[in-house]
Amino acid sequence: MADLANLQKRTIELFRSIRADRHIHAENVAAPFVSYRPDIYSPQQFPSVLYVGRATAECWYRRDFLLQRTARQRWEERNNTTRQFVEGNAKNSAFWNFALTLVRSIGEQSWEIGTARNFIWSNLCKIGDTRQNPSGRLLEHQREHSVRVLKAEISEYNPRLVMFVTGNYENSLIGKVVDDSKETHWRKHRHRDVWWRPGRPAFLWTSHPQDWRNSTPEDRKLWLERATSLIS
Repeated sequence: MADLANLQKRTIELFRSIRADRHIHAENVAAPFVSYRPDIYSPQQFPSVLYVGRATAECWYRRDFLLQRTARQRWEERNNTTRQFVEGNAKNSAFWNFALTLVRSIGEQSWEIGTARNFIWSNLCKIGDTRQNPSGRLLEHQREHSVRVLKAEISEYNPRLVMFVTGNYENSLIGKVVDDSKETHWRKHRHRDVWWRPGRPAFLWTSHPQDWRNSTPEDRKLWLERATSLIS
């Protein structure tokens, strides 16, 4: 499997080629996302989770990224951007409030997601759309690459649980990540839209915490119960 750092650098190169596509409005292309492994991350000591959303929102600090001159500077800036966001800005939303509840439910006692020792954030798509979740040509440019990066993240970070909080967005990407395109090995809750696969790592697939129709308190309670069961 390709080295994660090299794949992340390829994500940065891919951003340039996507913006050069004359069928895509360059201003709609968010800066590339790379996941970040905190120094305090300790999957051997604490049951850990790779928490996977759909894509970043808005431009994802594109101006800061474009100010960097070299490939090395751009990669370092992207790592720092994710780190600073998780440590400082990842709060006050349903997405991040659930993340904190999740890491506390599986053994971490941190009061902030940025100090959790058992948590890494990622996304299905590594290059977002400033207006919505990636689709069309923007998605097609990165589809296979995003799968390769997520597989490398799972290998590199060695989480006990991979949780996709992506709802029905691009199910085929998840199928390729877990090598089950026909979704034959998932178990499903009888009445709720919750899917899971035991194993190492285990996989849990739910609605997005900000989807108010499919993320009721009862839903989120079920997600936590299932996460705890899978990780134990």
